Amino acid sequence: MSIVKYPHNSVYMAEKDGTVAPVQPVALFQHSEHVICENNYISSKKLLGKYMKRPLSDVRNSVWNVDGLLGGEMAKMFADYAAAVIGPTPKDTDAFVWKTASDAGIETAFYVMDLASVLRQWKIWVACLPRVKPFYAVKCNPDGALLETLHMLGAGFDVASKSELNAVLDVGAVAENIIFANPCKLPTHVVEAGKKGVLRTTFDSESELYKLKKYMPNAEVVLRIKADDPNARCPLGTKYGAELDECEELLAVAKQLDLKLVGVAFHVGSGASDASAFAHAIECAKRVFEMASSMGHRDLEILDIGGGFVSSASSGVDFVSAAAAINKALDKHFPVSMGVTVIAEPGRFFAEDAFTLATYVFGSRIRKKAGIKHAEYWVNDGIYGSMNCLLYDHATLSVRALRQSDTADTEWEDESVYRSTIFGPTCDGLDTLMRDIHLPQLHCGDWLLFPRMGAYTKSAGSTFNGFDIRDIPTFYVYSCSGNDYSCFDHDFSVVEGNESSEEYSIFSFGNISSSSSDDEQ
Repeated sequence: MSIVKYPHNSVYMAEKDGTVAPVQPVALFQHSEHVICENNYISSKKLLGKYMKRPLSDVRNSVWNVDGLLGGEMAKMFADYAAAVIGPTPKDTDAFVWKTASDAGIETAFYVMDLASVLRQWKIWVACLPRVKPFYAVKCNPDGALLETLHMLGAGFDVASKSELNAVLDVGAVAENIIFANPCKLPTHVVEAGKKGVLRTTFDSESELYKLKKYMPNAEVVLRIKADDPNARCPLGTKYGAELDECEELLAVAKQLDLKLVGVAFHVGSGASDASAFAHAIECAKRVFEMASSMGHRDLEILDIGGGFVSSASSGVDFVSAAAAINKALDKHFPVSMGVTVIAEPGRFFAEDAFTLATYVFGSRIRKKAGIKHAEYWVNDGIYGSMNCLLYDHATLSVRALRQSDTADTEWEDESVYRSTIFGPTCDGLDTLMRDIHLPQLHCGDWLLFPRMGAYTKSAGSTFNGFDIRDIPTFYVYSCSGNDYSCFDHDFSVVEGNESSEEYSIFSFGNISSSSSDDEQ
């Protein structure tokens, strides 16, 4: 068995008999007394023995346990951020929300961010896409703890403005781990990037090339091509990406301007629905690589496969299927022997599941419609705040109620429920969040919780009607089972919800490998 660190990634791979399994670098360094490191080759019988006969599909068995990632500075950061350790079920989150609201006496909406969720998603990413380094899309959610966690895990960052650029620099990101992935940038933002040494940036037009030549002549440019999934939740091809028949002209202009072309990028659309879209886009990117090489561009070293990855199969193609298609396409068109660095720009994959939004019920009304009771409730966040995702991200909300009258033994299934409508706080009639859903009867002072609210929510809110998105605080927790938090040198408040034997199902991994699939051998 050999342990090899890919030069373009922060992932160590254990390889034996065609079996590939990821080894987290933080885990290696945490047990550094057992590790011999020389010229990027690492060996350790004690630490790595468990990987010797371990197929990649078996990684699913350890996704929940993230102890191996909690070493040194990361454990300290989590201890500084986290208000409490909670259990892994929704009821545990409910208990934290109720305790937080009661102890602080607050009536504002607030977020609960689970730091451990990010670690679990990281393990899933590394297991499924070992060759692809994630450059987190900051626009999705620029929460400081989220950025800092991803930075410590080894992620890079995709920024689209100087504000996002400065945000990731503030958490310690270095220039080579940042891509300015906005194909049409403001000149002042280009200048700012140049001053900070962030040279890698995308383009899809001649005017952008001339702009870069004027304001950042030493830019390392990446041609973004159009490779849309037309059925994605948010298609992007109508605005960005050069058509394939436009690429030759753009490559010629880049050559004429003596700009350094370093790669090709694409984005199949946010929330892609078809795994084959990634495979087709990678094939198109290879054609552009070959075209550029034939025109004398000799510095091609980056393939950026963009975003579109979802954290749950309910909102697009499941990640495992997408990863399988990507790995197969990479093996075919960009084998490791080419020496091309492969990066991606995931956003919602890391952010979505980590955040739960707690909203306070401050108004209620019962009406009869066709002789049937219908409940209406007002909560203190809405379409102009976090719920803008309903309009801009085509999101589908889910909700659960947390009532003052509930006890640990209450079972709502045995109680009456009513057709209900939930309104946001503003005076706009459009500010309606959900209609005709079934909820138990609520009263002022109860709470409605919206899970999976980390993607394109707070980052796109406004201050309309005096309800300021910036007033919504975030409370950080660390969810785990048993004493998984014992590695922290910190006295946590442990908040427990109702006992439950139910385990969370994160993902069901298939047989995924970064090496050639069986049918190709």
